[in-house]
Amino acid sequence: MFMISLPPAFTERMTRLLGNESKAFFEALNNPSPSTIRLNPLKMGLQLPFPELIDKQIPWCSDAYYLKERPVYTLDPLLHGGAYYVQEASSMFLEQAIRNFVSEPVKCLDLCAAPG
Repeated sequence: MFMISLPPAFTERMTRLLGNESKAFFEALNNPSPSTIRLNPLKMGLQLPFPELIDKQIPWCSDAYYLKERPVYTLDPLLHGGAYYVQEASSMFLEQAIRNFVSEPVKCLDLCAAPG
């Protein structure tokens, strides 16, 4: 297994802050991130790209999926056409915040997300 080298001060601080959960945190840093995609229903509805690679739906996002393996996204014209996005699953949690706390139409500018 690949072991990431972290500065001792960071390791000590995170161990102190996370307590019993620090072991799981450091193990997660040493594992590859799962491949995840989010569909753009305005471009493709619910047609799934890579149906053979779909592992399961991401529970907190209605149009997002974990993949069994990472495909070569750059070769897929659906990606370039905006039919889906490669997005980290944790970034998709915003959908839940909006559904639970925004009750009327709002305008929002997302200054954090960008391809790459």
